[in-house]
Amino acid sequence: MIMLRNKVLLNNGDLRKTKVTWFYPISMAPKRLNKLRSTWNAAYLKYFANATTNCMTESSAPIHYFFRRYATATNLVNIDIGGGTTDIAFAKDKEVMHVTSFKFASNVLFENSFSDVDPNNGIVEYYKNTVCNLLKEKNLIELLDVFNGDNNAYPANMASFLFSLKNNSMTKELESKCLDFNYILQEDENFKIVFIIFYTAIIYHIAQIVKVKNVKMPRHITFSGNGSKVIRIITSDPKGLAKYTKLIFEEVIGQKYDGELDILGLDTDSNPKELTCKGGLLGIGTAADDKDKIIILKAKGDSLVSEEDTYDTIDDLYINQTITAVKDFFEFTLSRMNNLFNFDDNFGVEKKSLEIAKDICKKDIETYLRKGLAQCQEESDGKENIEETLFFYPIKGVLHSLSQSIYESLK
Repeated sequence: MIMLRNKVLLNNGDLRKTKVTWFYPISMAPKRLNKLRSTWNAAYLKYFANATTNCMTESSAPIHYFFRRYATATNLVNIDIGGGTTDIAFAKDKEVMHVTSFKFASNVLFENSFSDVDPNNGIVEYYKNTVCNLLKEKNLIELLDVFNGDNNAYPANMASFLFSLKNNSMTKELESKCLDFNYILQEDENFKIVFIIFYTAIIYHIAQIVKVKNVKMPRHITFSGNGSKVIRIITSDPKGLAKYTKLIFEEVIGQKYDGELDILGLDTDSNPKELTCKGGLLGIGTAADDKDKIIILKAKGDSLVSEEDTYDTIDDLYINQTITAVKDFFEFTLSRMNNLFNFDDNFGVEKKSLEIAKDICKKDIETYLRKGLAQCQEESDGKENIEETLFFYPIKGVLHSLSQSIYESLK
Protein backbone atom coordinates (compact mmCIF):
# COMPACT_ATOMS: atom_id res chain seq x y z
CA MET A 1 0.00 0.00 0.00
CA ILE A 2 2.95 2.31 0.63
CA MET A 3 4.20 1.55 -2.89
CA LEU A 4 0.76 2.28 -4.33
CA ARG A 5 0.56 5.52 -2.37
CA ASN A 6 3.96 6.65 -3.61
CA LYS A 7 3.04 5.77 -7.21
CA VAL A 8 -0.07 7.94 -7.00
CA LEU A 9 1.88 10.86 -5.54
CA LEU A 10 4.68 10.56 -8.11
CA ASN A 11 2.05 10.86 -10.85
CA ASN A 12 0.40 13.89 -9.20
CA GLY A 13 -2.70 11.89 -8.31
CA ASP A 14 -5.22 12.64 -5.60
CA LEU A 15 -5.06 10.11 -2.76
CA ARG A 16 -8.67 10.77 -1.79
CA LYS A 17 -9.89 9.93 -5.29
CA THR A 18 -7.76 6.80 -5.67
CA LYS A 19 -9.69 3.53 -5.72
CA VAL A 20 -8.02 0.23 -4.88
CA THR A 21 -9.37 -3.11 -6.09
CA TRP A 22 -7.88 -6.42 -4.96
CA PHE A 23 -8.60 -9.98 -6.02
CA TYR A 24 -9.19 -13.25 -4.19
CA PRO A 25 -9.81 -16.87 -5.21
CA ILE A 26 -13.42 -17.99 -5.16
CA SER A 27 -12.42 -20.91 -2.89
CA MET A 28 -11.28 -18.62 -0.07
CA ALA A 29 -13.15 -19.31 3.17
CA PRO A 30 -15.51 -16.45 4.26
CA LYS A 31 -13.76 -15.85 7.59
CA ARG A 32 -10.41 -15.58 5.85
CA LEU A 33 -11.88 -13.25 3.24
CA ASN A 34 -13.33 -11.02 5.96
CA LYS A 35 -9.96 -10.83 7.70
CA LEU A 36 -8.27 -9.94 4.42
CA ARG A 37 -10.89 -7.27 3.67
CA SER A 38 -10.38 -5.71 7.10
CA THR A 39 -6.62 -5.61 6.58
CA TRP A 40 -6.94 -3.94 3.15
CA ASN A 41 -9.43 -1.39 4.45
CA ALA A 42 -7.31 -0.53 7.48
CA ALA A 43 -4.29 0.09 5.27
CA TYR A 44 -6.40 2.11 2.80
CA LEU A 45 -7.69 4.27 5.65
CA LYS A 46 -4.15 4.87 6.89
CA TYR A 47 -2.48 5.70 3.56
CA PHE A 48 -5.25 6.96 1.27
CA ALA A 49 -8.64 8.14 2.47
CA ASN A 50 -11.57 7.60 4.79
CA ALA A 51 -13.28 5.00 2.58
CA THR A 52 -13.10 1.30 1.74
CA THR A 53 -11.47 -0.82 -0.97
CA ASN A 54 -13.14 -2.85 -3.71
CA CYS A 55 -12.64 -6.57 -4.21
CA MET A 56 -13.40 -9.01 -6.99
CA THR A 57 -12.93 -12.73 -7.52
CA GLU A 58 -9.99 -13.83 -9.64
CA SER A 59 -12.37 -15.82 -11.79
CA SER A 60 -14.70 -12.96 -12.74
CA ALA A 61 -12.24 -10.04 -13.12
CA PRO A 62 -10.75 -11.15 -16.47
CA ILE A 63 -14.26 -11.72 -17.84
CA HIS A 64 -14.85 -7.97 -17.89
CA TYR A 65 -11.70 -7.42 -19.93
CA PHE A 66 -12.21 -10.17 -22.51
CA PHE A 67 -15.84 -9.26 -23.23
CA ARG A 68 -14.85 -5.62 -23.76
CA ARG A 69 -11.79 -6.53 -25.82
CA TYR A 70 -13.30 -9.09 -28.23
CA ALA A 71 -16.49 -8.33 -30.13
CA THR A 72 -17.11 -12.03 -30.89
CA ALA A 73 -17.07 -13.01 -27.19
CA THR A 74 -20.39 -14.69 -26.30
CA ASN A 75 -19.91 -17.99 -24.49
CA LEU A 76 -16.62 -17.74 -22.67
CA VAL A 77 -14.75 -19.82 -20.12
CA ASN A 78 -11.95 -18.11 -18.22
CA ILE A 79 -9.27 -20.23 -16.58
CA ASP A 80 -7.36 -18.36 -13.89
CA ILE A 81 -4.32 -20.41 -12.89
CA GLY A 82 -2.39 -19.29 -9.85
CA GLY A 83 0.27 -21.07 -7.85
CA GLY A 84 -2.09 -22.89 -5.50
CA THR A 85 -5.60 -22.67 -6.99
CA THR A 86 -7.28 -22.64 -10.38
CA ASP A 87 -10.53 -20.69 -10.69
CA ILE A 88 -12.89 -21.33 -13.61
CA ALA A 89 -15.64 -18.91 -14.65
CA PHE A 90 -18.34 -19.79 -17.19
CA ALA A 91 -19.78 -16.61 -18.70
CA LYS A 92 -22.42 -15.76 -21.24
CA ASP A 93 -22.95 -12.27 -22.67
CA LYS A 94 -20.79 -10.56 -20.02
CA GLU A 95 -22.51 -12.32 -17.11
CA VAL A 96 -20.80 -14.95 -14.99
CA MET A 97 -23.12 -17.97 -14.86
CA HIS A 98 -21.08 -20.53 -12.91
CA VAL A 99 -17.73 -20.66 -11.12
CA THR A 100 -15.68 -23.51 -9.74
CA SER A 101 -12.32 -23.71 -8.02
CA PHE A 102 -9.83 -26.41 -7.08
CA LYS A 103 -6.32 -26.69 -5.63
CA PHE A 104 -4.66 -27.87 -8.82
CA ALA A 105 -2.48 -25.13 -10.22
CA SER A 106 1.06 -24.43 -11.43
CA ASN A 107 2.81 -25.39 -8.18
CA VAL A 108 1.75 -29.04 -8.56
CA LEU A 109 4.13 -29.23 -11.53
CA PHE A 110 7.12 -28.33 -9.38
CA GLU A 111 6.49 -29.75 -5.91
CA ASN A 112 5.25 -32.73 -3.95
CA SER A 113 1.71 -31.65 -3.06
CA PHE A 114 1.54 -34.12 -0.18
CA SER A 115 4.79 -33.23 1.58
CA ASP A 116 6.02 -29.94 3.06
CA VAL A 117 9.58 -31.18 3.40
CA ASP A 118 10.25 -33.03 0.12
CA PRO A 119 12.95 -30.97 -1.68
CA ASN A 120 12.77 -33.02 -4.86
CA ASN A 121 11.18 -32.29 -8.20
CA GLY A 122 12.39 -33.93 -11.39
CA ILE A 123 11.99 -30.88 -13.63
CA VAL A 124 13.71 -28.49 -11.23
CA GLU A 125 16.49 -30.97 -10.37
CA TYR A 126 17.26 -31.57 -14.04
CA TYR A 127 17.75 -27.90 -14.90
CA LYS A 128 18.77 -25.97 -11.79
CA ASN A 129 22.49 -26.88 -11.89
CA THR A 130 22.77 -25.83 -15.53
CA VAL A 131 21.32 -22.44 -14.64
CA CYS A 132 23.54 -22.19 -11.56
CA ASN A 133 26.67 -22.84 -13.65
CA LEU A 134 25.64 -20.13 -16.11
CA LEU A 135 25.15 -17.63 -13.28
CA LYS A 136 28.63 -18.54 -11.97
CA GLU A 137 30.14 -18.22 -15.45
CA LYS A 138 28.67 -14.73 -15.84
CA ASN A 139 29.66 -13.81 -12.27
CA LEU A 140 26.10 -12.84 -11.28
CA ILE A 141 26.84 -12.99 -7.56
CA GLU A 142 23.59 -11.44 -6.33
CA LEU A 143 21.49 -13.90 -8.31
CA LEU A 144 23.65 -16.76 -7.05
CA ASP A 145 22.92 -15.63 -3.49
CA VAL A 146 19.20 -15.79 -4.24
CA PHE A 147 19.66 -19.16 -5.96
CA ASN A 148 21.34 -20.57 -2.84
CA GLY A 149 18.98 -18.89 -0.39
CA ASP A 150 16.92 -20.85 2.14
CA ASN A 151 13.68 -19.91 0.39
CA ASN A 152 14.76 -21.76 -2.75
CA ALA A 153 15.16 -25.02 -0.86
CA TYR A 154 11.54 -25.61 -1.87
CA PRO A 155 11.34 -26.71 -5.54
CA ALA A 156 8.25 -24.60 -6.35
CA ASN A 157 10.11 -21.50 -5.12
CA MET A 158 13.16 -22.50 -7.16
CA ALA A 159 10.94 -22.89 -10.22
CA SER A 160 9.54 -19.38 -9.67
CA PHE A 161 13.10 -18.07 -9.46
CA LEU A 162 14.07 -19.84 -12.70
CA PHE A 163 11.04 -18.43 -14.51
CA SER A 164 11.87 -14.92 -13.28
CA LEU A 165 15.42 -14.81 -14.68
CA LYS A 166 14.36 -13.93 -18.20
CA ASN A 167 13.04 -10.54 -17.12
CA ASN A 168 15.64 -9.80 -14.44
CA SER A 169 17.54 -6.57 -15.06
CA MET A 170 20.85 -8.31 -14.22
CA THR A 171 20.48 -10.80 -17.09
CA LYS A 172 19.41 -8.39 -19.85
CA GLU A 173 22.87 -8.51 -21.50
CA LEU A 174 22.78 -12.31 -21.82
CA GLU A 175 21.33 -14.32 -24.67
CA SER A 176 17.66 -14.32 -23.65
CA LYS A 177 16.97 -17.96 -24.48
CA CYS A 178 19.77 -19.14 -22.17
CA LEU A 179 17.78 -18.09 -19.11
CA ASP A 180 14.25 -18.27 -20.48
CA PHE A 181 12.96 -21.23 -18.44
CA ASN A 182 9.66 -21.21 -20.30
CA TYR A 183 11.48 -21.52 -23.65
CA ILE A 184 13.85 -24.18 -22.28
CA LEU A 185 10.92 -26.35 -21.16
CA GLN A 186 9.08 -25.67 -24.41
CA GLU A 187 12.03 -27.17 -26.31
CA ASP A 188 12.35 -30.13 -23.91
CA GLU A 189 10.59 -33.28 -25.14
CA ASN A 190 11.41 -35.32 -22.04
CA PHE A 191 9.15 -33.47 -19.57
CA LYS A 192 6.54 -32.18 -22.05
CA ILE A 193 4.11 -35.00 -21.19
CA VAL A 194 3.84 -33.66 -17.61
CA PHE A 195 2.46 -30.34 -18.86
CA ILE A 196 0.15 -32.04 -21.37
CA ILE A 197 -1.44 -34.13 -18.61
CA PHE A 198 -1.80 -31.02 -16.43
CA TYR A 199 -3.56 -29.05 -19.19
CA THR A 200 -5.69 -31.97 -20.35
CA ALA A 201 -6.94 -32.60 -16.80
CA ILE A 202 -8.26 -29.03 -16.51
CA ILE A 203 -9.94 -29.01 -19.94
CA TYR A 204 -11.34 -32.53 -19.37
CA HIS A 205 -12.92 -31.34 -16.12
CA ILE A 206 -14.39 -28.25 -17.82
CA ALA A 207 -15.81 -30.38 -20.64
CA GLN A 208 -17.48 -32.64 -18.07
CA ILE A 209 -19.11 -29.60 -16.44
CA VAL A 210 -20.34 -28.37 -19.84
CA LYS A 211 -21.87 -31.80 -20.41
CA VAL A 212 -23.49 -32.06 -16.96
CA LYS A 213 -24.87 -28.49 -17.06
CA ASN A 214 -25.92 -28.95 -20.70
CA VAL A 215 -24.55 -25.53 -21.71
CA LYS A 216 -23.17 -24.41 -25.04
CA MET A 217 -19.53 -25.16 -25.79
CA PRO A 218 -17.35 -22.06 -25.31
CA ARG A 219 -16.59 -19.77 -28.24
CA HIS A 220 -13.52 -18.56 -26.35
CA ILE A 221 -11.33 -20.07 -23.65
CA THR A 222 -9.30 -17.36 -21.97
CA PHE A 223 -6.39 -17.58 -19.55
CA SER A 224 -5.38 -15.31 -16.70
CA GLY A 225 -3.16 -15.62 -13.64
CA ASN A 226 0.62 -16.01 -13.62
CA GLY A 227 0.35 -19.79 -13.45
CA SER A 228 -1.20 -19.93 -16.91
CA LYS A 229 2.21 -19.15 -18.42
CA VAL A 230 3.09 -22.84 -18.02
CA ILE A 231 0.49 -23.69 -20.70
CA ARG A 232 2.79 -22.04 -23.27
CA ILE A 233 5.31 -24.80 -22.56
CA ILE A 234 3.07 -27.27 -24.41
CA THR A 235 3.16 -25.28 -27.65
CA SER A 236 3.72 -21.74 -28.89
CA ASP A 237 0.86 -22.19 -31.38
CA PRO A 238 -2.54 -21.15 -29.89
CA LYS A 239 -4.35 -22.55 -32.97
CA GLY A 240 -2.79 -25.96 -32.49
CA LEU A 241 -3.72 -25.89 -28.81
CA ALA A 242 -7.28 -24.86 -29.73
CA LYS A 243 -7.52 -27.81 -32.12
CA TYR A 244 -6.43 -30.19 -29.36
CA THR A 245 -8.83 -28.54 -26.89
CA LYS A 246 -11.78 -28.88 -29.27
CA LEU A 247 -10.99 -32.55 -29.66
CA ILE A 248 -11.07 -33.05 -25.86
CA PHE A 249 -14.53 -31.45 -25.72
CA GLU A 250 -15.79 -33.57 -28.59
CA GLU A 251 -14.53 -36.81 -27.05
CA VAL A 252 -15.85 -36.03 -23.55
CA ILE A 253 -19.24 -34.69 -24.62
CA GLY A 254 -19.71 -37.11 -27.50
CA GLN A 255 -20.60 -34.66 -30.26
CA LYS A 256 -18.92 -32.38 -32.76
CA TYR A 257 -17.84 -28.97 -31.52
CA ASP A 258 -20.66 -26.53 -32.24
CA GLY A 259 -18.71 -23.59 -33.67
CA GLU A 260 -15.24 -22.09 -33.56
CA LEU A 261 -12.90 -22.00 -30.58
CA ASP A 262 -10.28 -19.34 -29.95
CA ILE A 263 -7.82 -19.49 -27.07
CA LEU A 264 -6.83 -16.08 -25.72
CA GLY A 265 -4.33 -14.84 -23.17
CA LEU A 266 -1.44 -17.16 -24.07
CA ASP A 267 0.28 -14.95 -26.65
CA THR A 268 4.02 -14.57 -26.11
CA ASP A 269 3.70 -10.87 -25.29
CA SER A 270 0.59 -11.16 -23.11
CA ASN A 271 0.77 -10.79 -19.34
CA PRO A 272 -1.93 -12.99 -17.73
CA LYS A 273 -1.90 -11.09 -14.42
CA GLU A 274 -2.22 -7.80 -16.28
CA LEU A 275 -5.44 -9.06 -17.88
CA THR A 276 -6.90 -9.64 -14.41
CA CYS A 277 -5.99 -6.10 -13.39
CA LYS A 278 -7.50 -4.57 -16.53
CA GLY A 279 -10.68 -6.52 -15.83
CA GLY A 280 -10.65 -5.15 -12.29
CA LEU A 281 -10.55 -1.59 -13.63
CA LEU A 282 -13.33 -2.23 -16.14
CA GLY A 283 -15.47 -4.08 -13.60
CA ILE A 284 -15.49 -1.46 -10.83
CA GLY A 285 -18.99 -1.10 -9.47
CA THR A 286 -20.14 -4.56 -10.52
CA ALA A 287 -21.14 -7.33 -8.13
CA ALA A 288 -17.98 -8.72 -6.57
CA ASP A 289 -19.17 -11.93 -4.91
CA ASP A 290 -19.84 -14.99 -7.09
CA LYS A 291 -20.13 -17.46 -4.23
CA ASP A 292 -23.80 -18.12 -5.00
CA LYS A 293 -22.69 -19.33 -8.46
CA ILE A 294 -20.21 -21.94 -7.22
CA ILE A 295 -20.62 -25.44 -8.58
CA ILE A 296 -18.50 -28.48 -7.72
CA LEU A 297 -18.38 -31.49 -10.02
CA LYS A 298 -18.26 -34.89 -8.37
CA ALA A 299 -15.04 -36.76 -9.09
CA LYS A 300 -16.79 -39.35 -11.24
CA GLY A 301 -17.83 -36.49 -13.53
CA ASP A 302 -21.53 -37.20 -14.06
CA SER A 303 -23.22 -34.94 -11.47
CA LEU A 304 -22.65 -31.98 -9.15
CA VAL A 305 -21.94 -31.99 -5.43
CA SER A 306 -25.05 -31.09 -3.42
CA GLU A 307 -25.48 -29.74 0.11
CA GLU A 308 -26.13 -33.31 1.26
CA ASP A 309 -22.67 -34.36 0.09
CA THR A 310 -20.35 -34.03 3.08
CA TYR A 311 -16.97 -35.51 3.93
CA ASP A 312 -18.80 -38.00 6.13
CA THR A 313 -20.70 -39.32 3.10
CA ILE A 314 -17.46 -40.23 1.31
CA ASP A 315 -17.45 -44.01 1.69
CA ASP A 316 -15.54 -46.81 -0.05
CA LEU A 317 -17.95 -46.68 -2.99
CA TYR A 318 -17.24 -42.97 -3.49
CA ILE A 319 -13.48 -43.64 -3.22
CA ASN A 320 -13.66 -46.48 -5.75
CA GLN A 321 -15.72 -44.39 -8.18
CA THR A 322 -13.11 -41.64 -7.95
CA ILE A 323 -10.27 -44.09 -8.56
CA THR A 324 -12.09 -45.43 -11.63
CA ALA A 325 -12.71 -41.89 -12.90
CA VAL A 326 -9.02 -40.97 -12.58
CA LYS A 327 -7.92 -44.19 -14.28
CA ASP A 328 -10.39 -43.44 -17.09
CA PHE A 329 -8.86 -39.98 -17.43
CA PHE A 330 -5.33 -41.32 -17.81
CA GLU A 331 -6.52 -43.88 -20.35
CA PHE A 332 -8.34 -41.08 -22.18
CA THR A 333 -5.25 -38.85 -22.25
CA LEU A 334 -2.35 -41.20 -22.80
CA SER A 335 -4.04 -43.61 -25.21
CA ARG A 336 -7.17 -42.16 -26.78
CA MET A 337 -6.05 -38.55 -27.20
CA ASN A 338 -2.53 -39.55 -28.21
CA ASN A 339 -3.99 -41.79 -30.92
CA LEU A 340 -6.28 -39.02 -32.19
CA PHE A 341 -3.77 -36.16 -31.85
CA ASN A 342 -0.28 -37.61 -31.82
CA PHE A 343 1.59 -35.90 -28.99
CA ASP A 344 5.01 -36.28 -30.54
CA ASP A 345 3.94 -34.97 -33.97
CA ASN A 346 2.01 -32.01 -32.57
CA PHE A 347 3.81 -31.08 -29.35
CA GLY A 348 7.10 -32.99 -29.30
CA VAL A 349 7.02 -35.77 -26.70
CA GLU A 350 9.80 -38.27 -26.13
CA LYS A 351 8.51 -41.81 -26.63
CA LYS A 352 10.28 -43.05 -23.50
CA SER A 353 8.58 -40.38 -21.37
CA LEU A 354 5.19 -41.41 -22.71
CA GLU A 355 5.87 -45.02 -21.77
CA ILE A 356 6.97 -43.96 -18.27
CA ALA A 357 3.73 -41.96 -17.94
CA LYS A 358 1.61 -44.96 -18.92
CA ASP A 359 3.32 -46.99 -16.21
CA ILE A 360 3.30 -44.36 -13.42
CA CYS A 361 -0.37 -43.43 -13.91
CA LYS A 362 -1.40 -46.92 -12.78
CA LYS A 363 0.36 -46.71 -9.43
CA ASP A 364 -0.66 -45.40 -6.00
CA ILE A 365 -3.84 -43.65 -7.15
CA GLU A 366 -5.76 -44.68 -4.02
CA THR A 367 -2.85 -43.61 -1.79
CA TYR A 368 -2.73 -40.14 -3.37
CA LEU A 369 -6.50 -39.84 -3.17
CA ARG A 370 -6.66 -40.67 0.54
CA LYS A 371 -3.72 -38.34 1.31
CA GLY A 372 -5.38 -35.52 -0.59
CA LEU A 373 -8.70 -36.14 1.14
CA ALA A 374 -7.06 -36.12 4.58
CA GLN A 375 -5.19 -32.93 3.70
CA CYS A 376 -8.36 -31.22 2.49
CA GLN A 377 -10.33 -32.20 5.59
CA GLU A 378 -7.54 -30.86 7.77
CA GLU A 379 -7.62 -27.50 5.93
CA SER A 380 -11.40 -27.21 5.81
CA ASP A 381 -11.69 -25.47 9.20
CA GLY A 382 -14.09 -28.13 10.46
CA LYS A 383 -16.56 -27.69 7.60
CA GLU A 384 -18.54 -30.75 6.68
CA ASN A 385 -19.43 -29.88 3.09
CA ILE A 386 -17.18 -31.02 0.25
CA GLU A 387 -15.41 -27.87 -0.95
CA GLU A 388 -13.76 -29.11 -4.15
CA THR A 389 -13.75 -32.08 -6.49
CA LEU A 390 -11.64 -35.06 -5.47
CA PHE A 391 -10.71 -35.67 -9.11
CA PHE A 392 -7.40 -33.81 -9.03
CA TYR A 393 -5.97 -35.29 -5.82
CA PRO A 394 -4.48 -38.44 -7.38
CA ILE A 395 -3.33 -36.53 -10.48
CA LYS A 396 -1.19 -34.26 -8.26
CA GLY A 397 0.65 -37.28 -6.88
CA VAL A 398 1.07 -38.87 -10.30
CA LEU A 399 2.56 -35.69 -11.81
CA HIS A 400 5.19 -35.47 -9.06
CA SER A 401 6.05 -39.16 -9.38
CA LEU A 402 6.18 -38.86 -13.17
CA SER A 403 8.61 -35.92 -13.07
CA GLN A 404 10.86 -37.82 -10.68
CA SER A 405 10.77 -40.98 -12.80
CA ILE A 406 11.62 -39.12 -16.02
CA TYR A 407 14.47 -37.36 -14.20
CA GLU A 408 15.84 -40.69 -12.91
CA SER A 409 15.69 -42.11 -16.45
CA LEU A 410 17.81 -39.20 -17.73
CA LYS A 411 20.58 -39.46 -15.10
